[in-house]
Amino acid sequence: MNITYVPEGSGTVDVDGSLFKNGEEVTMTATPNHGYEFKEWQDANGNTVNGLDGSPNKYTFTMGPEDVTYKAVFTELPLYTLTTGVEPSEGGKITN
Repeated sequence: MNITYVPEGSGTVDVDGSLFKNGEEVTMTATPNHGYEFKEWQDANGNTVNGLDGSPNKYTFTMGPEDVTYKAVFTELPLYTLTTGVEPSEGGKITN
């Protein structure tokens, strides 16, 4: 059986194998690119499926008798701007 996995957004999906037998356990791992976070796993119909407890970017399932498709959804992290009321040229100091 084949698994089609689609990264949506910006990230990658790794699967522990390539061809699977009916009844075999399969684990997929989603890894976001820099500036993104993993949001959720979806099945071929766009329904959310749950990842492993404590590791939501991993999804484990038992392969059935037909090919399957899963999507890893990634979202962009928000960018924040830090504004201070003190200018370093006025003798202030900016630390993080």
